[in-house]
Amino acid sequence: MNPLTLQSLVADIDPRLANRRMGLRTKGPPAALVLAEGLQIRTVAQLLHHYPRRYIDRSATVPI
Repeated sequence: MNPLTLQSLVADIDPRLANRRMGLRTKGPPAALVLAEGLQIRTVAQLLHHYPRRYIDRSATVPI
C-alpha cells in the first residue's frame, strides 16, 4: 500500500470506506462519488480542509 499524500484521491484512503454505499439500505452511490460530485471534494487535502457549517451538540438532550 502506497503512503497517502495531500494530493491523493479520497478513494485511495481505504477502498472499503470509499466504496461504502450512501443512502437508504445501502443502494446509493459510493461515498467517494458523493464527496466528489456533491461537495467537490476529490483529494485528501480538500477533505481535511472541509469544515462543517454547523455543529449540533447531541449531548444536550431535553426530555419530552
